[in-house]
Amino acid sequence: MQQPALHINFLDAIRKACSLVSLSFRCTFIYAFIAALINQLLAFGLNNTFSITDSKISISDPVLFITYLGLLFLEMLFGNCFILVRQNAILANHQKLSFKQTLQPILDRFPGIFLSGLAFSLCSIVGMGLHLVPGLIFLTFFYVYLPSLIFAHKKAFEAWKYSFSLTKKHFFSTLGLVLTSLILLWIPPSVIGLLGDNFNDSNTYFGLEITGMILLVSLIILMMNALNLIWFYLLHQNKQ
Repeated sequence: MQQPALHINFLDAIRKACSLVSLSFRCTFIYAFIAALINQLLAFGLNNTFSITDSKISISDPVLFITYLGLLFLEMLFGNCFILVRQNAILANHQKLSFKQTLQPILDRFPGIFLSGLAFSLCSIVGMGLHLVPGLIFLTFFYVYLPSLIFAHKKAFEAWKYSFSLTKKHFFSTLGLVLTSLILLWIPPSVIGLLGDNFNDSNTYFGLEITGMILLVSLIILMMNALNLIWFYLLHQNKQ
């Protein structure tokens, strides 16, 4: 006899994600902090390779520009993988993994993670660049491709197909999580911008901006990955 489908609730997913962030904080924050720190350093370097004038982008050093973009892609992709693996261990059995144990499943699936991650990033950029709606639809259908690849042991583009099969019946709830993630990404620059209005000393503000941005991004990385992981398991268990 087929088991009844689990009730999947958008707000419940957020509550469970918050709980997972709390439970896994001690063993994941350092990874998130390092990822956020590297992200800020690479973003600073990238910003020095191009300028925007009259809605036109001028790249001063194409090789350096591409290098920084490539490093940013790798940092974000594998930083998220590290956090997902550690959060998954806590979610599964409250196990704290060593660095080697965290790295191993990522290395085992390195080709698939890299290829699908690269394709996903390119398609997301193109989709959002062409129009907001197609970009959001793409992000929604393939929202759980990465945990599908790592934890459901799907191959590179099988993970995309599996993500689509999981999210298509829960499109609007998944879209809500995508929009929640985008709002979370909007928080750090907005908060830092508001704080900047209260500082006359540019050196003080710059130090506060960098420190605050790294800390806020660290927390948001943890929350975004927890949302992604919790939603994957809710949909995955519902499909069984």
